Amino acid sequence: MPELLPLYLQTVPNYQQVWDAIGPTLTVFELIPEQIYVDAGLGQKKEILQF
Repeated sequence: MPELLPLYLQTVPNYQQVWDAIGPTLTVFELIPEQIYVDAGLGQKKEILQF
């Protein structure tokens, strides 16, 4: 996880606070979805994205 920290700090606001609190206990994993159901909100189109 320490090697990924710079990437998180660039893209996630206030991530340093999370890292300082629980960083050593974090585990990295990857999700590889085949499809995702997207509900953009009330009155918006709902879609299924295929990968």
